Amino acid sequence: GIRVLQPVLHCSKEGWIIDLRRLNRSVMKLKFKMLTVKQVVSQIRSEDWFVTIDLKDAYFHVSILPQHRKFLRFAFRGEAYQYQVLPFGLALSPRTFTKCVDAALVPLPLQGIRILNYIDDWLILAASESLAARHRDVVLAHMKALGLRLNAKKSVLSPSQRTTYLGVVWDSTTMQARLSPARIESILAAVKRVKEGRSLTVKQFQQLLGLMAAASNVIPFGLLYMRPLQWWLKSKGFSPRGNPLRMIKVTRRGLRALDMWRKPWFLNQGPVLGARCRRVTLATDASLTGWGAVMSGRSARGLWSGRHLSWHINCLEMLAVFRALKYFLPDLRDRHVLMRTDSTAVVYYINHQGGLRSRPLYKLAHQILVWSQDKLLSLRAVHIPGHLNVGADVLSRQGPRPGEWMLHPEVVEQIWEIFGPAQVDLFATRENTQFHPAPLGLDAMVQTWPRLGLYAFPRIALLPGVLER
Repeated sequence: GIRVLQPVLHCSKEGWIIDLRRLNRSVMKLKFKMLTVKQVVSQIRSEDWFVTIDLKDAYFHVSILPQHRKFLRFAFRGEAYQYQVLPFGLALSPRTFTKCVDAALVPLPLQGIRILNYIDDWLILAASESLAARHRDVVLAHMKALGLRLNAKKSVLSPSQRTTYLGVVWDSTTMQARLSPARIESILAAVKRVKEGRSLTVKQFQQLLGLMAAASNVIPFGLLYMRPLQWWLKSKGFSPRGNPLRMIKVTRRGLRALDMWRKPWFLNQGPVLGARCRRVTLATDASLTGWGAVMSGRSARGLWSGRHLSWHINCLEMLAVFRALKYFLPDLRDRHVLMRTDSTAVVYYINHQGGLRSRPLYKLAHQILVWSQDKLLSLRAVHIPGHLNVGADVLSRQGPRPGEWMLHPEVVEQIWEIFGPAQVDLFATRENTQFHPAPLGLDAMVQTWPRLGLYAFPRIALLPGVLER
């Protein structure tokens, strides 16, 4: 038989709300993709015009299949009721509604309309004011045909180059984004409640962390400056799954952890809008003896000092990243940088601006990110399997530099069989030359090349010059 749930009711300013958390515990959790702030950042173009659309009673547009309504049944004051439309508070409602809206909007991009949707909040983007107005009218007509109701009070139908969407102020004239004043005020108010000697509940700290995490989608180094509070809470036995009413007393260290979040200039920071241009790629690796790095055919390497020899390999991998960034800084300054490393821990701690498992690794990541703030446009990391990170790996073990590598002798013999043996090795040292007598020299680019059979195995960075000659 079908079990009828006795609902938990909460009173709000708009009336009674049915609490579906008990039902949600029995509902399968299904993943789905929702629009992110990062995606909006990449979609906005310089001088774009915006229109925002809000739907009224969004979930109520989706009817529940009659034979499935029995699964959404509840009792109140002796009477049984069942939902006929998608209810608010049901764990599956956001996914179901998003899937429906995604399907409903499919015809619009085919007409050249740029539109983004986050549940019931939509954003139209266009290259001109007139085009934005024209596309707005098409979207509104499409909504009417589908029976979707407009929330006129929350929509901004007059095209503008500055708008608020998803709690973020977007400006296509300055190509900047920042938190809305309302969100900044809510963060400042929450932080103000944290005072030395005062006790707050676990739930209150969870709410503060939630505000900070959401803001970190906009503030470039938000996560980095959220970590001190997380580490302090961890030292106090904080657990999001623990008793939400447990009290935690604020110490001076806990208060200092929020220093950056009290500063309006920090909360007003935001990303530069537009699609990310190409990143400069830098590969690094570390061994127990040293580090190595390769960038655009050039290399760097070094040995660890005595105090580093006892470090965990993950910390050495992170330090290798720092050494490489400093070495190649003249070529990386004011650029978007992508690090390639075979350490998944390093990738996580760089991309998530720290972590809570390893304090030494967190401290190193913190140093790198603080150092990079006024030097690099951005810093990201990706994992590369160890067997593909050959150059940096060899250098970290103090092996040959990329410029000192050589073709396998058997391959060279096959070349000789086709073209005949060469008489001069242009780019080689005495150690990696393919034949004797000695090669022409290390810097063949500044010498006159003899009219003989020449063999060249130059570094990649020298190829343009070789081809030009």
